[in-house]
Amino acid sequence: MSESPSASPQLRTLLISDLVDSTAMLERIGDQRAAELFARHDRMARDLMRAHGAREIDRTDGFLLLFERPISAVEYALAYHDHLDSLGREMRVPLQARVGIHVGEVILRTNDAADIARGAKPVEAEGLAKPMVARMMSLALPRQTLLTRTAFDLARRAEIRIEEGNAEGRLQWLAHGRYQLKGVTDPVEVYEVGREGVAPLAAPGETDKIRRVVDPDTITGWRPAPGIEMPLRPNWILQKKVGMGGFGDVWLAEHRKTGDMRVFKFCYDAHRLTGLKREVTLVRLLKEELGDRRDIARILDWNFDEQPYFLEAEYSSAGSLDAWLDHAGGISSVPLETRVEVVAQVAEALAAAHSVGVLHKDVKPGNILIAVDPDGRPRAQLADFGIGLLTDRERLDRAGITAVSFTEMEGLTDLSTAGAGTRLYLAPELLEGKPATVHADAYALGVLLYQLVIGDLTRAVSPGWERDVEDPILRQDIASAVEGHPERRIEVRHLAECLRRLEERRAERVRRLAEETRAIRARRRRRWAALVGGGLVLVLLATGIQLRRVALEGQRANREAEKARQVSRFLVDLFRLADPSEARGNSVTAREILDQGARRIPEELAEQPVVQADLMTTMGQVYNGLGLPRSAVPILEQAAAIRRRELGEDAPELAATLVLLGDARLQAGAYDSAIAVLEASRAIRESRFGPRDTTVGEVLLVLAETQRRMARYEDALSSAQQAVDIYRAAGVREALASGLSRLGNVLFTIQRFSEAETSFREALALARSLYGEEHRLVSQMMNNLGVTLTAQGRFAEAAVFAGDALRINRTLNGNQHWEVGASAWALALLLLQQGDHAGAERLSRESLQIFEAVYGPDNQFTLGALANLAWVLTDQGRCEEAEPLARRALEGFLASAAPGHWSVAQAQSVLGECLMMRGRLAEAEPMLVEGYETLRTTQGGLWARAALERVIRYYERTGNRERAESFRQRRAG
Repeated sequence: MSESPSASPQLRTLLISDLVDSTAMLERIGDQRAAELFARHDRMARDLMRAHGAREIDRTDGFLLLFERPISAVEYALAYHDHLDSLGREMRVPLQARVGIHVGEVILRTNDAADIARGAKPVEAEGLAKPMVARMMSLALPRQTLLTRTAFDLARRAEIRIEEGNAEGRLQWLAHGRYQLKGVTDPVEVYEVGREGVAPLAAPGETDKIRRVVDPDTITGWRPAPGIEMPLRPNWILQKKVGMGGFGDVWLAEHRKTGDMRVFKFCYDAHRLTGLKREVTLVRLLKEELGDRRDIARILDWNFDEQPYFLEAEYSSAGSLDAWLDHAGGISSVPLETRVEVVAQVAEALAAAHSVGVLHKDVKPGNILIAVDPDGRPRAQLADFGIGLLTDRERLDRAGITAVSFTEMEGLTDLSTAGAGTRLYLAPELLEGKPATVHADAYALGVLLYQLVIGDLTRAVSPGWERDVEDPILRQDIASAVEGHPERRIEVRHLAECLRRLEERRAERVRRLAEETRAIRARRRRRWAALVGGGLVLVLLATGIQLRRVALEGQRANREAEKARQVSRFLVDLFRLADPSEARGNSVTAREILDQGARRIPEELAEQPVVQADLMTTMGQVYNGLGLPRSAVPILEQAAAIRRRELGEDAPELAATLVLLGDARLQAGAYDSAIAVLEASRAIRESRFGPRDTTVGEVLLVLAETQRRMARYEDALSSAQQAVDIYRAAGVREALASGLSRLGNVLFTIQRFSEAETSFREALALARSLYGEEHRLVSQMMNNLGVTLTAQGRFAEAAVFAGDALRINRTLNGNQHWEVGASAWALALLLLQQGDHAGAERLSRESLQIFEAVYGPDNQFTLGALANLAWVLTDQGRCEEAEPLARRALEGFLASAAPGHWSVAQAQSVLGECLMMRGRLAEAEPMLVEGYETLRTTQGGLWARAALERVIRYYERTGNRERAESFRQRRAG
């Protein structure tokens, strides 16, 4: 392994050991014996290094070592203490050491051979992690091994191997609380690992550089780990950590003799201990009032008298609902009927709890356990009443139950206390700060039913959710549970009954529909007539009849072919009238016309393939204009195939279809396949009309946008500039406005903001002169100009353009069009810079909802909206909500965006700040630095400035003044 001076930081486990009172020992035994002792010590230590995969970096009285894994460092430390003790007995000299372990980033630098020959170390290790681990070591007592939080948590993931012959004394893992280290801004949590009778297993004292921070809420002392026996519960051996929460950890344990399994929930926070007591009290009441129920998880034992505080519950081999679904291969691998039955079982359990006055308040997949019956069927168990409430405190008295150490009984019955639950499942009234009721539990269950039906446990119930649920019966059940008015929601018991009668209700609906067929057809005719002005249906029907007659009557082919072309032109014009770019306010009507045409044309025009391709091409164009690219792609692919077969590989009509297909694939996020068809269209048009033809410019604009989204910025700039030059030379003002817009987008992305502004302003002036104020191209230019001005910090000017763009788009397109989502995002960005977090959050959520509905969860627009919402939430300190959004965005971008794309960097930067604010500093630093460096060289502007501020805050928080000052100088420059 060789590192250069410019090597990037690497995450490593560092260990420093130091012999206690080595100077005094040297004076006591003399130089000769000391030389022999140290030589044997070093051989012993290096033998252990080889055995445990350590890398030696430095040597004084002890060693600075690097390990790949914290568990290897812990095993080395335990073995080192034992071997050191043996060596001391053999040499008749008391030998003791102190050890510190830390996980952090280091930069490894290899010295030149000449410097090594002059006495330099082969490898130097630099970084904040080095003084941090040294502080840990200096704090340790003799024979003690201290660890920081990350090293402690990672080391406990597997059982520690103890060398044969050195296994006396049980292994103990302890938390000693927080210590303030000199030179480190935030207090550091200190932990210990060691064996009884060997290690001190006691909190270290204070020094002039280290002082203890007293926190009355933190419960110090024993911590669980794999392979150790539970205190106060003989023969129960801990196996693995299966969960965690604000209270502490959840561990699985096995009985040494019987092999039975149990779940233990440990609490390390004195304030959160109330939650465990509440859970025990409520579950005891449920058992007393309802008996042993298979659908409510049982609590078997608890201890709140001494450390460790725990709650013991029965074990479910399948785990929680989400874990069971993952193990089954994902939600889609489990039949819908089974998923619905699980919800019905949870509804029955909730109904039982409600019947005795108990509210759960946190219904979600993680709090639903799955037991698998002998016949293989899942059985749901409602668990974790830790924030639950009791609506009638007299029930405890009647049942003869005293709340376990519950000194504040009102905390068990006050409907406004005990935590809010998980935001994704919170009823609207809870978000408004109103008290919890049984209706809030019903809402959470409705969200869960929606998620299981659509196959996505991450989705919230937001406007337009109904489009995701095909089954009208299930759609009705979900709606009845997530009704906005609490009092109108279905009771959970009734919901269980409805779900159990699902097949019966479907059959009833089929019978009812059969009886009402005639009436339904009449209503459809009336609706169709209202939408398209009465005569459209007759025209379409007459057209279909006429076209079929053409196919059958060959002797009249020439005359009827001309008629077919006239019909084609008529229908093309008809569909174009529904395009929002041609007439505003028609998006609903256009969708109706398109869907009707898509169903009719393949069959009715099968004998007229050229006409069929014409209509399909136009329909695909309008679908894409309505923000429905996933509907546009297949119909345009069919049109291209027909035109290629009927007209040839070099037909101009084929080129026209291909450019539309490329645009649809672009909007759907399929960039590589978009490039392929666009290059094919460009080749046809250049060979037919020459490279300076305006039709080539049309291809170049779509190509430029595709290249921009793929982070091919030089190619994108060249394509856009070529298109603008073509349109200027031809004097085509309408196309020039679109070309300037695309050129401005590329210039903006590569931080040439003043040039982008010039391009957008010229495009806006052209659009206004051509179309007036109320036009989609005008709103697009305003939107782009607003974002560009925001990026330059010119907020007052930006507000005028961004606000007008959103207003125009709402007027033209309604509230669910992708252009409304883009305008909402732009205005949200501006409000965020002005400190209006509430307004920014509202618009960010609206933007995300629109993009999810139009493009789906994996599209670049949707992922960008996720990252933007995470940014807004992070700026408010709401990192628990922001982190999963930022992580989803980053994972999505990494899967679909090109390497080095600014979208990846933005998600990295926001996620890095979330991790930093939640104390996960080792994970945060590379996210923050990489995100900033990429944004600095790509997107720039306020994105790069925001990322830079996050980096500065990180280094200020971690006490790295030198790095913080370095980045502050960048800000000043």
